[in-house]
Amino acid sequence: MKIQYWNHRGWKYQVRELLGSYKAFYCTNGNTVWHSCQGFLLRSNEQEAQADLDRYAKIHGFTKEVSD
Repeated sequence: MKIQYWNHRGWKYQVRELLGSYKAFYCTNGNTVWHSCQGFLLRSNEQEAQADLDRYAKIHGFTKEVSD
């Protein structure tokens, strides 16, 4: 299951793997390149990183999209 969030600018946010760790990344509207979100810590598992992004998305009113 892949969880992706969208903000009011159309930017996408999701958790991705980075050298064996996990972190939130964003992709600006119309692009395919993902960038690391600087305010998030590297986590040892995907669930912790997803919890960080879920909290951030709730505070900022992001739209959630779940896909397989």
